[in-house]
Amino acid sequence: MARTGLLARDLSKIGAMRLGSFGRYGSEKGAFKFSLSLTALPDGTLVVCDTNNCRLQCVPPQCFTGLLLNQSLSDLPASAAVATAQLPQAGGGPSGDDTLQQPSTLSALVTVIDLAPSYPRCVTYAELRGEPRIIVAMYGGPAGNGKLRSYALDGTPCFNEVNIACPNPKGVLWVPSSRSVQLLASSNDNTVVAYDDRGRQVWASEGGGLKGARGLALLRGAQEVAVADEKGNCLHVLDINDGRFLRYIGVNQLEGPVRMATVSGGEVVLVSENDASRVSIWTANGNRLHVWGTRGKLAGQFVRPSGIVVYPTGHIAVVDLSLGRIQLF
Repeated sequence: MARTGLLARDLSKIGAMRLGSFGRYGSEKGAFKFSLSLTALPDGTLVVCDTNNCRLQCVPPQCFTGLLLNQSLSDLPASAAVATAQLPQAGGGPSGDDTLQQPSTLSALVTVIDLAPSYPRCVTYAELRGEPRIIVAMYGGPAGNGKLRSYALDGTPCFNEVNIACPNPKGVLWVPSSRSVQLLASSNDNTVVAYDDRGRQVWASEGGGLKGARGLALLRGAQEVAVADEKGNCLHVLDINDGRFLRYIGVNQLEGPVRMATVSGGEVVLVSENDASRVSIWTANGNRLHVWGTRGKLAGQFVRPSGIVVYPTGHIAVVDLSLGRIQLF
């Protein structure tokens, strides 16, 4: 998937370029409770971990294009974003809080993958032996203390492909390459484990002193993996081949980093900062390029941003676990 659109945009203006939003806090379809992660499928559908509702929700692009005056997301170039003040609010009141309501016709477009009584913590798109799959890190219920499990895009379980025990998993990531490492997972014991396409362990991380391992991202052409350390307030960078610790990013600058997304072959990384109610953009070398977001419910604001993903078009989706809202930038 081409993900160059973001770099053509003025990074200092991304926070003012909100294109729309979808979702609210709740249990009905199209609402979310404690959403910790999301991923994008090749067709632009977002797969969201609706954690406390024990399900995944698949949100097609049309749920956002309805907020864009029926303009197709695929037809909207990255440079065509308009200022937040010009955006139609999705049912929001005078305060601009658009988490209050949304058209039921949009919620009807959402499909649900029921995982009860297990709780999904993280999700990633993958292609396993040429087949498109959704890999879910979950715990509780049939998943016990933790499992990585694979599903077809229609929600059909494919446990014969991936069904890996992982203690209280916090993150999972597919590695789209021909090397031996195909899946990465972070767990509650603050280690990162690499697996091959048969679910066999390749390596487990050592060193670096992780305190609160969360999301994962590939850097520098998938030669490195970044680990968000929510409690350590930084990113840890490891060698993809053996898990060796290489360096830190954002020490004493990040506040509760939880999830990441990358562009430009992993040379630029976007980080959702849970404690700071913002998103920051960094180079793989550790230079901060830009920060956007303040605490609140208005367009472009966050309370606890968690999952973040870059669309094939270069647009950015961020889910807020406290508001149950996905915003598109």
